[in-house]
Amino acid sequence: MIDPSFIEIEGEYPALTLLKVPPPQLKWFPQFRYMGSKYRLTDWLHSVFQQLDFETATDAFSGSGVVSYLLKSMHKQVFTNDSLHFPYVLSQALIQNNTVKLTRSDVEFVLSFKAELPQQKFIQTTFRDIFYTAKDLEFLDDCWVGIRSLN
Repeated sequence: MIDPSFIEIEGEYPALTLLKVPPPQLKWFPQFRYMGSKYRLTDWLHSVFQQLDFETATDAFSGSGVVSYLLKSMHKQVFTNDSLHFPYVLSQALIQNNTVKLTRSDVEFVLSFKAELPQQKFIQTTFRDIFYTAKDLEFLDDCWVGIRSLN
């Protein structure tokens, strides 16, 4: 049965009728530049999922993980899968993990590092002029050095 409380959202597409508001933690999900990401569809997906009676879901092509995260934030049991390793790592960190959180000092620690050695600049070397800006690539290498230094 459809809940009669709704919100009208207007934008690029014809107005969509959405049931209730998506869980607030969804706004904390990082927006990845990931081809095929469903991030822009989460409000609509939430309204559809709300109308269904289910407790378990499979996100067979998890990609950025936003659909799995939405389902988790709706208190559903979620199984994720993807053929690439990157989505697997994202799913472990954002979907499977319920306890480990980085503190502000952890983040500051990670951000304090600088990739200086040639072997620390893998992302910059491998992906130059392909997808991210040079500044983004440098940031990612710097973070990777910091992450590897965490205990």
